[in-house]
Amino acid sequence: GNRIYDANSFYTLLGGAGGGVTENYSLACDIDLAGYTDSAGDPITWQGPSGYGGHFYGNGYTISGLELNSGDASQAIKKMALFQSLGDGAVLENFNLEVSTPNNQPITLDGTIYFGGVLATVNDPVTITIRKVGVKGELKIAEKKNTYGGGRAMLIGGFFGEASRFREIHIEECYSAVNITLSSVTDNSVCVAGGFLARQWQGNYDSTQYSPGVFNFVNCYSSGNITGTVSGTASFTAGGFIGDMRCKTGSGITNVTIDNCYTSGNIQVNAPAQNSRIAGFAAYVFNNEDMLNVTIKNSAAINTDISLNPSNDAFAKRFASHDAPTAEHFAITLQNNIANNAMLINNAVYTDDSNDLTGTTVQGKGVPPDGLKVPATWTTAAPGGLGWDPAIWDFDGLSKSGSAFYWPRLR
Repeated sequence: GNRIYDANSFYTLLGGAGGGVTENYSLACDIDLAGYTDSAGDPITWQGPSGYGGHFYGNGYTISGLELNSGDASQAIKKMALFQSLGDGAVLENFNLEVSTPNNQPITLDGTIYFGGVLATVNDPVTITIRKVGVKGELKIAEKKNTYGGGRAMLIGGFFGEASRFREIHIEECYSAVNITLSSVTDNSVCVAGGFLARQWQGNYDSTQYSPGVFNFVNCYSSGNITGTVSGTASFTAGGFIGDMRCKTGSGITNVTIDNCYTSGNIQVNAPAQNSRIAGFAAYVFNNEDMLNVTIKNSAAINTDISLNPSNDAFAKRFASHDAPTAEHFAITLQNNIANNAMLINNAVYTDDSNDLTGTTVQGKGVPPDGLKVPATWTTAAPGGLGWDPAIWDFDGLSKSGSAFYWPRLR
């Protein structure tokens, strides 16, 4: 395939291609994109009208200096990420990414936005795979003007903005260490943030192209914090790993599986609307008329503090928050999930762990902080532990202290 040696070749071969190419590219070294913009002032990212559909080999190198600025912010729909979209058959593999907003200051956006570190959105009948990709940094967004009128959505994921209208998405051995800050939102916007993925959405289109949809996360984690302030009629849904998952009229069947994943970031949300929700791992699972099957298993919410202000315990859960399942339209399976039993939820600790000794409820099985630092908690086969593979996960950080301490990392 085409070799990328610096920011200029990245722009020439990938960022400047301007369409849905299917050629393969590979990084030959670390590259720094700082200061590179296109004629509209946007950062050098994949911006083709149809998604990039090739194989992007990172070879373990790092792409740094990507500033996701607003550019021409006055657009009804704005997509911002290293890859704005992906086409059918796309594979992203084995690279690290560092992202920020210009001068680490909040940017102001208008219209509906899809904001992610690696990928903004997928909204075509595609099959894609992302493996061994990690992103870290800061994403900050300020007041949303909404001059277009009506309700608008702000979908912000550390790794991935929104997945919709897909056939299959497979994400394996990936991480997000991105802090997300949303401030000064005052209109009737719907704001959704996820440490890894903001929203999985299937709905309102011809289901013959997309059903059944398959979305798999395996061996992934998110560690960034989420902070948000909205007022007026705006709402804010925030989850440490995923913001929300939903399926609406016309979308057929969607099957989502999350296995061997964890989140450790804290969540602080100020949002007066009663339909705002937060959760340590998955903030909101919702279904309307079609079939959404969600399975979250062998996963962990090890956050230390999540809060929704004004406090509303009905909309703040230690592990996951979801609507009541209905037999014909919606199934959610929570299996062998754990949570930090010292986690503060609206400044209080959930105390009724006797209700969940198997990790099958929205609160998860409580494990004390000292227990979370024991490798056996992670590696022992279920149901005694999570059954994670030491060949994939590094647990050495659990035995360290101070600045040397870290939760499990991918090898």
